[in-house]
Amino acid sequence: MKNLRLLWSLPLIAGLAACGGTGSSAPPPTNFRVSAVQDSQLYMTWDATPGVEYWVFCAPDASTLDSHTPSSTHSGWLYYRGITTGSYYATGLTNGRQYACTVNGRKDSGPGGLDATPQVATPRFAGANWASTSSAPLAGSMGLRSVAYGLFSLQSVTSDQFVAVGANGQIAVSAASGAEATLGWSVPAQSASGVTTDLNAVAYSGYGGGRFVAVGVGGKVAYALNAASWAWAPASMPTTADMNAIGVAGSSTLVAVGNAGAVASSGDGAGWTSATSVPSSNNLRAVAYVPAVPNGASAWWVAVGDGGTILKSEDASTWTLVSSGVTENLKGVAAFAVTDSAGVVTAYKVAAVGDAGHALLANSDGSKWTATAVTSAPVFASLSGSRGQFMAMTATGAAWTSADGSTWSGVGSVGVNPAVPVFRYNPSVLGVTGGWMVFDAAGNQRLAR
Repeated sequence: MKNLRLLWSLPLIAGLAACGGTGSSAPPPTNFRVSAVQDSQLYMTWDATPGVEYWVFCAPDASTLDSHTPSSTHSGWLYYRGITTGSYYATGLTNGRQYACTVNGRKDSGPGGLDATPQVATPRFAGANWASTSSAPLAGSMGLRSVAYGLFSLQSVTSDQFVAVGANGQIAVSAASGAEATLGWSVPAQSASGVTTDLNAVAYSGYGGGRFVAVGVGGKVAYALNAASWAWAPASMPTTADMNAIGVAGSSTLVAVGNAGAVASSGDGAGWTSATSVPSSNNLRAVAYVPAVPNGASAWWVAVGDGGTILKSEDASTWTLVSSGVTENLKGVAAFAVTDSAGVVTAYKVAAVGDAGHALLANSDGSKWTATAVTSAPVFASLSGSRGQFMAMTATGAAWTSADGSTWSGVGSVGVNPAVPVFRYNPSVLGVTGGWMVFDAAGNQRLAR
């Protein structure tokens, strides 16, 4: 099944829909159906005829369409060609946006035939339906605390590499495979990496072709030196405070935050420098990086923690205290990109969640935050943001979603308790399904597409 979206010039679309080579048109396909089956995707089916090439057309924000109309009516249309079966996945669509789609056929490069009756569907956000996978759980002593994934350029791989960290410095690895992102955890010989205290968080950095960095109790750090052998090495952090979270800015900077207001930054995960100014001694629980927006806000970091603490920095060294308006412990912070119809990032939405049922939304530069009391006051434990959606998780494994950071909907239990911080898996390779992921301490996995 082809899965490549092609965006051609509008005059060419019109010309190819109406004209063709020396072949002939095919009758309009019958039983054309469109359904929203996965995040940012539509699945289409129709009755196919051998020897016919099908073209699918989709128009955003429309209730109908005709592929044979003049090109002036095709603004923003998407189309997919060269389909010889009776089904197609259209990917990369905008969740919550209505699309009208149709399909027509041709033989031997002939002109496009009459369209099938147009159908309308709206791609949906992932997160409503969680399912277990066939991934094997870890040994009970692992005490999984955090999971990250990334694609090493230094290693010939066919899938993303996942890393889990937990109690007593243990580290487990796996590659994702199959439609359900199946994992098969293994513990490498060097997993202890000289660190025997608990590792609380792990992140993937693009530095040097790809590197995993983990932080934990007593300011301990471990990082992967060689992707092929999964050798790990301990690093030195300029604090003995327990480090609770780690954030990444592409391949340039990592920031770790921890107890008693501890903040440190690194370019490679090996050498760390303490922040020069942190105006809070409260425990910090989460950190996120917010990229710059063209002709908009500059890049900034945000860290959150106990007592409603919110800290902001533009250089990862000098931090300022920002009023949150709440006194509860903030456990998660995340951002996602807002894009226009051409896919250009125009802004970032940044939110935080706490353990007394509040969600907080930042303004464009993080200098002001607005708190909203979420219905039933869930005890939030983690937050992630991706592809136009926030996903929050309680410690007992109940999921909550929001598209704007202000209005939240409870999904219910996802089937893991306690829940390791939730994150969005966007595969780097074909053949593996993405979606929201969450684990429990034993490595049991849940996936929402």
